[in-house]
Amino acid sequence: MIKIAKNFILMVLCLLFVNSKVYSDNQHNILFICADEIGPLIEFKIPKFKNASFEEKFETKYFLTSQRKKYVLGKGVIKKKNSPIDYSYFYYNADLEIEDTNPFKLQFDFFPPSHMMIKKGTSAYNSLVCWKNK
Repeated sequence: MIKIAKNFILMVLCLLFVNSKVYSDNQHNILFICADEIGPLIEFKIPKFKNASFEEKFETKYFLTSQRKKYVLGKGVIKKKNSPIDYSYFYYNADLEIEDTNPFKLQFDFFPPSHMMIKKGTSAYNSLVCWKNK
């Protein structure tokens, strides 16, 4: 009798897992902060992509390397891209113009929720760790 009950419970659990759906996490309008070894470097929100568009304008805060409490604003375009390996996973590519006394270009690839590869001007890419700020 106990063996039948265990088998029945196992069968019900299997049916629940098979019939359940998995949805990806919605990353829109969540504030992300990304930092290097020193501290926060960039702060941004992923905009909501309209009408099946995979490209939107957005703004970001870029914290100065020399004075981390000060920041400059950046404006640019962010693109939502599919992973070439897993079509259910999206990452984001952005090109920005940073408005400073010496304006510069910034480019990054953001892999939600925790990793960013960022490039300032013509320098090499740097790896940043990211988190959601709630």
